[in-house]
Amino acid sequence: MLRQAMTLCGNESQAEELAQDTLVEAWKSLRRYNGKCQFFTWLCAILLNRFRNALRANRVVAPVDESAPDERAAPDEALLHGERAALVRDWIARLPEKQRQVIFLRFYVDDSLGEIAAALDCSVGTVKSRLFHALDNLRRMNKIL
Repeated sequence: MLRQAMTLCGNESQAEELAQDTLVEAWKSLRRYNGKCQFFTWLCAILLNRFRNALRANRVVAPVDESAPDERAAPDEALLHGERAALVRDWIARLPEKQRQVIFLRFYVDDSLGEIAAALDCSVGTVKSRLFHALDNLRRMNKIL
């Protein structure tokens, strides 16, 4: 959970607070877990909502790059990796909220489409549509450069 929180906010202390808030909220809402998705997926959906609320309240800052290049990489390769990661993160931040949620759960949490649908309380078709549009938007952003 902490790794996913770090992916969202990029600051260790903020990530710890976000993860703790998520677990407290999950504990309070445990009776609402219906088993249609993995428990971790359900937790990540709560994490996304808590993060969104924290952004609105200005309690967290924009994410920084948490992905590290291969330690064996040459300095120029490491720099290129960091630049690419920052660019992709910026593009994802520009997506509409619902598309960002699907991207996060699919690629950062590695959930299946069915698990994402259950966590977000929507149909698999809706998840597919959001994912398609998110990837299409990311491709268009890439073509601009």
